[in-house]
Amino acid sequence: MAGFNRDDFWAELDATDEAFVRRKCATGGYSPAKQRVVKEWLALQDAKRKMQWEAADRRVVGRTAFWTSVTAYAATLTALAAVAALFVK
Repeated sequence: MAGFNRDDFWAELDATDEAFVRRKCATGGYSPAKQRVVKEWLALQDAKRKMQWEAADRRVVGRTAFWTSVTAYAATLTALAAVAALFVK
């Protein structure tokens, strides 16, 4: 094959199972020109996955911070109620 259309090949990679592409890349199943594109495509897949994990981590951290502050407010209200109970008696 003298050459290939990079955009068409990229679309083909997008339509193919990533694990299959990784195995084929690892066993030298692509020409040197395609191998470079495959490695770039795989790096992009890794970056997308990392961004998804980081977004999920931020959501977890946000929820944790929210519930930590709710717990702190509840503890403060409990302490105030206990102090108020001392004065009511």
